[in-house]
Amino acid sequence: AIYLNVVRTVIKSTWYYKRLKQMSKNIIIRELTIEDRVALWVWRNDPVTLRMFKKKSFKWDKHCLWFEKLLKSTDRMICIAVEDTIRIGSVRFDMNLNRDWSICLYLKPMYCGKGYSSQTIKKAVEYISKLKNPNRIFAKFNKINEYSIEIFRTAGFSILKKDDHDVCCEITL
Repeated sequence: AIYLNVVRTVIKSTWYYKRLKQMSKNIIIRELTIEDRVALWVWRNDPVTLRMFKKKSFKWDKHCLWFEKLLKSTDRMICIAVEDTIRIGSVRFDMNLNRDWSICLYLKPMYCGKGYSSQTIKKAVEYISKLKNPNRIFAKFNKINEYSIEIFRTAGFSILKKDDHDVCCEITL
């Protein structure tokens, strides 16, 4: 009897978890503003993020200079993802040739694995499409990052190429 109760609990929690991931999130995408400067600095210095990308922490004064340049840039754009007035992450777009843009996602760790990633990407792609009219948007990441492959597929991207180290995916608009 105890075993059956444990199995039922696992099944219910698995169903609940899958359902939670499928539920539509109330994510709003907006452009970066000066009020986001501190949040972005904290996110850039997150220990997990620094380890993942093998980077050193960013000093406040250098971050402020970078941020001011970013606000004036025409070939780089950072959007903030917000749910119920809470910043949950950012999406960076970098313009390349022929109105092609690359995309990079950062979500606060507490929002990872809960269905926010692909929905944030979808909404960010819609947002930049209205503002910049890109031809296509692409992402590149390490091929061992199976999670990112699934996130971008769910967001409507197609795998463009895989090599020994990287995966490149795109969405044509």
